[in-house]
Amino acid sequence: MKNVAFRDVLTTFQWVIFLIANCITIPIVIGHVYHFSSGQVIEMMQRTFLVVGISSLLQSIMGHRLSIADGPAGIWLGVFIITGSSLASAAQYQSGLGTLEGTMLIGGITLGIAGATGLIIKLQKLFTPIVTGTFLILISIQLSGTFLKGMLGIASSGDVVKPSLLLVTVPLFLAVLFLSLFGKGFFRTYAVLIGILVGTILFHLMGWGSGMEGKNRVFSIPGFFSWGNPHLNISMAVTGIIIGLVLISNLIATITAVNMAVHDSSELESPVLKRSGIIAGINTLLSAVFSVVGNVPLSTTAGFLKMTGRAERLPFICGSILLVIISLFPAVSMVFTLIPSPVAYAAILSSFCHMAIIGFNTVLLQRVDQRRATIFGLTIAIGAGSMFIPSSALVKLPTLAQSILGNGLLLGFIVAVLMDVFWKEKKESLDSQE
Repeated sequence: MKNVAFRDVLTTFQWVIFLIANCITIPIVIGHVYHFSSGQVIEMMQRTFLVVGISSLLQSIMGHRLSIADGPAGIWLGVFIITGSSLASAAQYQSGLGTLEGTMLIGGITLGIAGATGLIIKLQKLFTPIVTGTFLILISIQLSGTFLKGMLGIASSGDVVKPSLLLVTVPLFLAVLFLSLFGKGFFRTYAVLIGILVGTILFHLMGWGSGMEGKNRVFSIPGFFSWGNPHLNISMAVTGIIIGLVLISNLIATITAVNMAVHDSSELESPVLKRSGIIAGINTLLSAVFSVVGNVPLSTTAGFLKMTGRAERLPFICGSILLVIISLFPAVSMVFTLIPSPVAYAAILSSFCHMAIIGFNTVLLQRVDQRRATIFGLTIAIGAGSMFIPSSALVKLPTLAQSILGNGLLLGFIVAVLMDVFWKEKKESLDSQE
């Protein structure tokens, strides 16, 4: 009994680390784009912890009811960066952030309506194994690039790789990967936690860690609309509606991926999708109210669950509650910022290997004929290829077009769905599968 309780405590703490690792760099990125002060970045980090904890908790007890981490959505982050890059003064930054709050409110309402009306169930038909599997592989490609650069200490285009840093992060990545594949019992389940703890200690022993800084408040409840009152224009309202609909694809793919990782099944029940859609809408509204980047269930959780083998809901729920509590105590929140981002990136990078495996297994649920192979190949080529297009090359396009062309995951998903819908299977091909 004591061993079970001890494992649950460790699993809870590991979930907290995973939740934080997936969101801790976002306030820093947004702060850089919108020229926040260090105090504003810290306050946004506190609000981000709060919303991630609440969003994950709501989905796990009222939505999909699975152990799936919520976190900032890549497409929302892209819209934030694109909008900020087009502004030039403090007044414009403030106005732009208010517009983004309004855009997320529209996106949240769209998601909620899609769940409540059952539209999300109709859209589920688009998620055939070839579409879902390719989507997961593109996620692995897109996010592994970010995590690999983070592991190498590359935070911006001007950074260079430090050989001394590699002496810690590369062995750390290999050790976590080895434990996740070949470790037994405790070491396999808690490979990420072990890696982060050991890596953080080594990082600080070598003098690379940064100390805590921030306000000396013991307890603080984040306020509403920290970026000012939300407002909208027609273009961003349309953008919010479209992003809300696009996020349905992320929601369905994430739940499917976790079901594949935990139950080896891609079947989703309609009530689960409806509940998840409604809660996803509420969580996006919370993101707007607390002035953070819009949150969604993270597909990376599937790889994490596959790697750790711990999918129980209780430790996940406890981890989400603990993160909410942490967010209310600024000093405690700052303790977790002592975890060096290269260490967190290195420890979690191996989970993308497991996610890619889930993606391939999903694609192979159906026979890979010439049609499906072409859809897969073209989707990967276009989706991955667009990840190399510099954002500066898209500045003359409308915001929505920049959001699509600048997001390889979204563009690849659109290509896969359109090809799968309009390129019909031949009757004899269907008969051969029966």
